[in-house]
Amino acid sequence: MISRDRLTHGLILKIDEEGQIKEIVFNSLKEKLNLKNKNFSNYIDEGSLKKYFSLLEEAEKDDVVFGREMDLNLIGKTESYILTVLNNLDSDNIIIAANQSEDMIKYYEELMKINNEYVNSLRSNIKENKNKNIPAKDEEIYNEMSRLNNKLVNLQRQLNKQNLQLKAEKEKYRVTLSSIAEGVITADYKNNIVYLNSKAEKMLGWSLDDAKGKKCRDIFKVSIKKNNGHDLELITEENSAVEEDIEIDLASLFQKKEEINNQEAILISKNNNSIPIEFSAAKVVENQGKVIIFRDISERKDNEQRLRKYASTDLLTEVLNRRAGLDYLQEEMNLAEANNFTLSVIFIDVNDLKSVNDNFGHQEGDKLLQQVSNVMQNSLRRNDMVVRLGGDEFLLILPQSDKEAAEKIWNRVREKLKQLSKSNDKDYEISVSHGSAEYSSDYKKSLDQLINKADRAMYEEKKKMKNKDR
Repeated sequence: MISRDRLTHGLILKIDEEGQIKEIVFNSLKEKLNLKNKNFSNYIDEGSLKKYFSLLEEAEKDDVVFGREMDLNLIGKTESYILTVLNNLDSDNIIIAANQSEDMIKYYEELMKINNEYVNSLRSNIKENKNKNIPAKDEEIYNEMSRLNNKLVNLQRQLNKQNLQLKAEKEKYRVTLSSIAEGVITADYKNNIVYLNSKAEKMLGWSLDDAKGKKCRDIFKVSIKKNNGHDLELITEENSAVEEDIEIDLASLFQKKEEINNQEAILISKNNNSIPIEFSAAKVVENQGKVIIFRDISERKDNEQRLRKYASTDLLTEVLNRRAGLDYLQEEMNLAEANNFTLSVIFIDVNDLKSVNDNFGHQEGDKLLQQVSNVMQNSLRRNDMVVRLGGDEFLLILPQSDKEAAEKIWNRVREKLKQLSKSNDKDYEISVSHGSAEYSSDYKKSLDQLINKADRAMYEEKKKMKNKDR
C-alpha cells in the first residue's frame, strides 16, 4: 500500500455517468471524507468547473485522459490537484486526484493493486466452486475483470510514458521561462500569484516564495500617465478626473478586456523604485487565470527623451530651436486669449557676431552665443523660454507678462551681460540689441505679426546705437 506519510494529498473515486460518487476506492488524506452519493462537481472550484466537464467529455471517447490541473475544495480549503480519468466497466469512471503529477503514478499503482486483489479473489472463488462442483457464477465477472486488468496494465504503460513527457515539458518550460529576458507572471482566477520567473523576481523585488498566493495587484503595481493618448482606453470614469499618474488594477480591467497588448506603464517595485515597462497580459481561457509578460524599457525611454531633446533643442546653445519655440509661443498665445492674459516677447540680436567670427574664429563666435544664451536662461522665470531663431537672433517668450514686466526682465539680462563683458578676456564687447512686443486678448495679431513687431523695435534700437557711435 502507499505510505500515507509520504502522500498526504490524493484519492481514487468511482463516479457514475451523472458524476455521482459511488465509491471512495482509496483516500490518503488525513481527514475522513464523506463523499459517497454526492456529485463530485460540488467539490470542484468554480474556476475549474469548465475544465472538469470538458475532462468528462474527453473520457467518453478515450480510455484514459491524463493530467488536468484543477482546484478542489475537499477539506474546507481550495487546493490544486492533478486529475486523471479512466474508463471503467459499463458507464462508470475512475478518477485519480493527486496533489503532484509525480504522485499520479503511485496512485495508479494503488488502483492496480486493488484491482489485482479483486481479480485474485475471484480466481480463488472460481477454483473453490469448481472443486465443489458449484456452477461458476463468478467466471463471467472474472473474465471481464481480467480484461480490465490487462487494459489497466496497458494504461499504466501509457501513463508512465505520459508522465515522463510531462516532466520533460515542465522542465523545458521552466528553463525557458527562467532564461528569457522578459518578466513572466501567472495568476489564478482569483488573481493570486502562482508563478514568477527569475527576471520578474528581479524587477519586482519579490521572490516567488514570498509572492506566491498574494494578490496580483499587490505584486505587479503599475500606473499609466493620463496624458498619453495610447492609454485612454485604460482610464475609467472613476479616475478620469485624476491629474497625476493613474494606478491600474488588471483584475478590474480584465472584466472589460480579454487581453492587453504592448501597454507602456510605470512599474513600482517592492523597494519603491519606478521602472518604465511595456507589458502584455491575457486571460487563460482554460482556467480563467492570467499571464503577464513585461520588460524594462528604461533604455528606450532614455533614447526617446534624447531624440525629443534633439528635435526641439538648438544643439549649440541648448535652448529651444525655432520650430519648437514657435510652437510654444503659439500655445501661450492661445492660452492668453482664452484666459484674458497678457504675454510679451523680446527679440534679441547679438551685436557684432560677424566681426567676432572674422577676427577670432567661429569657435569664439560659438562661445559668445553660448555665453549670451546662458545669461538669458539664468535671468528668466520658470515658465519663460529662450528660443534661438537662427544665427545671432534669439526670442524671449514671457507668459503672463505685460510690456512693463518684460522691460524689468530685459534690464536684468542687460546688467548680467555687462558683467559678462567686463570679465571677457578677448578684445571685443559683449552686447545685444532688443525689441519687445505685447500680446493680449484684444490684440488680434498673428504670431508672425507679433514677432515682426518686436523685430522692428529691435532694429530701431540697433539703429540708435549705431548713430550714437558715430
